[in-house]
Amino acid sequence: MICGKFFPMRILVSAGEASSELYGAQLIEALRRRVPDAEFFGVGGQRMQQAGCDLVIDARVHLSVVGISEIVSKLPASTRNSASSSRK
Repeated sequence: MICGKFFPMRILVSAGEASSELYGAQLIEALRRRVPDAEFFGVGGQRMQQAGCDLVIDARVHLSVVGISEIVSKLPASTRNSASSSRK
C-alpha cells in the first residue's frame, strides 16, 4: 500500500449534525485502530475533534442553523469556508 509506506493516509470526514458527528467520531476511532498513522480532517464538532479530527470547518459555529433566516444569513460565510477548504 503506497499511502502507508511513503506518506500518511489522509481521510476526509464530514458531519453537519449531531448524529452524523457521533458516527463520524466512532468511524475515526475504529479506523485509527486499523491505520494508526492515518490523518483525519473535515467538518464536524467536538466529538470528532476529540477523536482526532482536524476540523477544517467547525459545524458548531458555521453550520448550526435553525430556520430559513439563519440559513440565509450564514450562507456567505459557509460558501467562503467551503471554497477555502477545497484549496487545502
